[in-house]
Amino acid sequence: MNMKKTFTIGGVHPDENKLTATKPICELGLPKQAVYPLSQHIGAPSVPCVAKGDLVNVGTKIADAGGFMSAVIHSGVSGKVAKVDTVVDASGYRKPAIYIDVVDDVWEPTIDRSEDLVAEMYEEVLRFLPKNGLMRYELSNYAKEGFESRHNLVYWNNEFYYGFGAGAHSYMDFTRIQNFGPITHYIKALQNKKYPRLNEIKCTEKEQMEEEIFLGLRKAEGVSKEKFFQKFGKQISAMFYKSIEEGKKRGLLMESSTHIFLTEKGCLLGNEVFEKFLFD
Repeated sequence: MNMKKTFTIGGVHPDENKLTATKPICELGLPKQAVYPLSQHIGAPSVPCVAKGDLVNVGTKIADAGGFMSAVIHSGVSGKVAKVDTVVDASGYRKPAIYIDVVDDVWEPTIDRSEDLVAEMYEEVLRFLPKNGLMRYELSNYAKEGFESRHNLVYWNNEFYYGFGAGAHSYMDFTRIQNFGPITHYIKALQNKKYPRLNEIKCTEKEQMEEEIFLGLRKAEGVSKEKFFQKFGKQISAMFYKSIEEGKKRGLLMESSTHIFLTEKGCLLGNEVFEKFLFD
């Protein structure tokens, strides 16, 4: 399949079997019913604090955290609670869930919906966290020095990794591998003496370079020129000169002798920067 990548309208768009290819993009309407699973892949299930017949708004708390590894859940729709039951989730198992019949789009009056709120919250994070010893090392992650997530840095450094078990993903030898899931499909493949792999996608050199840029620019330190050359035997400035210069001119990128990295403005407009590094 010839896959087209784009950040402008989001997602990955296959050429084949696109039934809506000739239709314009339109706003998705509200669903008739929203279902909120109370259990994620790890941690304790959340505990419902609503019951059948209760009225909720967007932002109403509908479940409390059920333990240390759990989460409070707020409704993303307004309407009436239809039932508290179970639902089959993506793993193929039944999990507790809250069903809400959607009516209108009514928000909790205490929620600030002003356009400036997100910017104000972002500025507060930039001020508060460093003041308390937490430095940003990735677009959306802060940590004390020496306590950065080694797990996540594997991805942002575009390094190889193994994934074990049902539904797991691996990246080895520039090949992205997805295992079968749920567990029943995974076990069946093993019983048939087969590798439990759902699909394998070999990344081209151009795709590898693109990913090196997208992932590296997420880090505060940016993309290492030396590491780029070591991986591909080519200078990053030679491969992406126009994109780099355009980003610098717009105040979205900065360049040192060793790295290319996002400015504060660039962090807010990351996708606009990333899409400029896509090969035609």
